[in-house]
This record gives sequence, C-alpha cells and structure tokens, in this order.
Amino acid sequence: MLSAQRIADTVLQVMSNKSAGLFVFWHHVIRDRNALRDDLARTLVGTGVVPLVLHGARFLTPNAVLSDLLALIEENKDAFSSLDPYPSDAPIGVILLSRSELDVPQCSSPAVMPKWMPRLGGQEVYAHIQDLTYTGITAPFNDPQLMERGLKKSLYDLESALVDRLLATREYLERPGNSLWDRLREESEYLSYGGFLRVARKYLDSVSSQKAYRPSARNDDCFSSRLIRICAKSSPDQLRKIAKALASALVLGKQEIFFPSPPAVAFLYRPSSPDPTPAISWGRGIIIAVFSEAQLCNAAAHADEYPEYPYLYLRYIFDDTIEYLIASSNMLRNLRR
Repeated sequence: MLSAQRIADTVLQVMSNKSAGLFVFWHHVIRDRNALRDDLARTLVGTGVVPLVLHGARFLTPNAVLSDLLALIEENKDAFSSLDPYPSDAPIGVILLSRSELDVPQCSSPAVMPKWMPRLGGQEVYAHIQDLTYTGITAPFNDPQLMERGLKKSLYDLESALVDRLLATREYLERPGNSLWDRLREESEYLSYGGFLRVARKYLDSVSSQKAYRPSARNDDCFSSRLIRICAKSSPDQLRKIAKALASALVLGKQEIFFPSPPAVAFLYRPSSPDPTPAISWGRGIIIAVFSEAQLCNAAAHADEYPEYPYLYLRYIFDDTIEYLIASSNMLRNLRR
C-alpha cells in the first residue's frame, strides 16, 4: 500500500501546478481505509486537503459523478468546515478512499458547491477525479523508498551463493564447470575455471558495503559482471545454452529441488520453445534477473535521463527482482553437496 506521505506529496504537487478551485483524487485501498484516512489527515494538516472514506454505492454512472461528490461533501461537512478560515485564493482538495477502482467515464455537468464550503461556497465548479491508484503517483528510478528495499544487497547474496556452490561442486565434478567457463571467459583469457572462482570469491570478500554493491559490467573478477555481459549480447535461445551450462555446473539435476518462479521480466527473453527442464529455466531466470538488477541500478544512477514512471509499477519490478534473487540464494544455500 502506498504511504500517506507519498500520496500527500503527489496530491500537493498536482495542486500546486494547476489552477483550479477544487481537486478531487481517487485511491483504491484494499484494507485499513480508516487508518490511511487518519494518517493522511495528520500529514495534510493546514494544506486544504480532506481525505474521505467512501461508503455505499456511489460513482457508478457518468451523470452522477458530481452529484455523488456533493452528497459526500455534505455528509462530511465537519471535515470541510474545519478548514475555515481558509485563504481565498487557495484550492481545496478531496481524496476519496474506496474499496473499488474508479471505473466510470466522467462527463457530468458543473455543480454548485454548498454555501458553507470554505473558499468555494455557492460557486459552480467542475472537478475531474484523478485516479492515484496505478498511474497518478509517479517516481524516478532513484526514489529513496525503492532504493532502500535491498536490491543491491540481494545481488551480492545471490552472487555469493552462486560462487560458493560452484566452488563446492568443482571439488568433485569439474567438467560441467569448464563448459560454463568456456562460455563466460573471453577468448584471450587463459585463467582456469577454478582460478576464476577463487578470484571471484576473493573479490566478493573485498566488498566493503554489501548494501551498496554495484559491480561494473567490465569487472573480470566479478561473476555477476560476466553474466551481465553475456546476457546483453545473447539471444533468448543462446541464453538457454548458457543456462544449461550454469545448471550443470551447479549440479542441480542430482536432487529434488523447488525452484523459485522466474521473474516477470523473463518473458521478454522467451525462447523459441519451452525450456526442457526446470533447472535450465531457473538458470535462464538467474541470468536475466542479474542483468535486470544491473539495469535498474544503472537507471537509478542516471535517473535524470529517464522520465518518472508509476510508483507501483517500479515497486513491482524492484520487489519481483529482489524476491527472485533472495529465493534463489536461499535455494542454493540449502542444496546438498
């Protein structure tokens, strides 16, 4: 659920950028509407914005939008009267908290506000309801609430689990690892597979802040960096071959494993035919998730080069990637040797 502060910041920004007497906002709230209303009321004290919980069957037909709004305002007269005295040139805002989504075209005629209404009493107004639920509240890629969710730490943990598992399996089964290394190494490299894993583990141990982990794609000592590079230059069908080599090197076919569902972004890399085994599908998901994490971090570092996107959309992408990386780390840590 969006925080009261984020909703309040968006509402006040919209009201400051447009000239209108009345602003009306809609927010779909699945639970705890009263608690959110109280939080919003405290956050918005002195701003001229009133949060209201919507009860009953209202805002169902286009021609009744403003009449339903006026009826709701009348029922909550005390909430609006508390705004008085109010600057004569300041707009008034209303946030409607509803259990349902706003699903009605808005084409009603202007309506006359109640005479007791501060600032707008007796005036004829038209208010377009702006839906905040999915697209109304936007954020940049470097939004603090997104960046503090643990994206970078989740990559560090996943990479650490991968390298540790590969080091363990190499002790008794090196050939599959050599196949993976042949795909990851540069042609001019003569470092052995085992040598690279030791370098990769040493690099991870040297990281001073796991929460700020953001390796360069050009870092040859970093296992994630090599996955990022190969994902960037591979087709979906080529990724499958790399995923197969990764799954083999991790020795995932020797025991019963519950694989996490692939991240949503994986559909962008859909191969021409289904993956033959769950282990290969998971391996492909890991490569894509690591690449996706790197792109999210790059976008955050250069947020001024991108537009803002709906906050819930970005929140889902971040959380989906993080959850997959964490679930995969835990899976690898719980594998038998």
